[in-house]
Amino acid sequence: MEFVLNVKGQAIIRKCENCIHWKKISPDKEDKQGYCKNIPLAFAYNGNLNMYGITKSFNACDQQKIINEAELKLKNGTIEFASIAEAMDAQKQNYDS
Repeated sequence: MEFVLNVKGQAIIRKCENCIHWKKISPDKEDKQGYCKNIPLAFAYNGNLNMYGITKSFNACDQQKIINEAELKLKNGTIEFASIAEAMDAQKQNYDS
């Protein structure tokens, strides 16, 4: 799995909160819920595609795109890990040392 690196050289874990498609519901509240604007849902009574699913900031999907991903790749590079768990273990080791 390819992970984009942040300015500290750590892998950015893909999640809704750092996706270009995700919009937080209430920016001033601690509760991190938002709308995924990538896949509109149909309103059952008229078929209009004008609704969006609510997700938590820590959710993820296979269509997730990191904000400024291309710029981050050029500036900071990428790293390969076998899994998300392996990337998280590497981050934990960086924090512990």
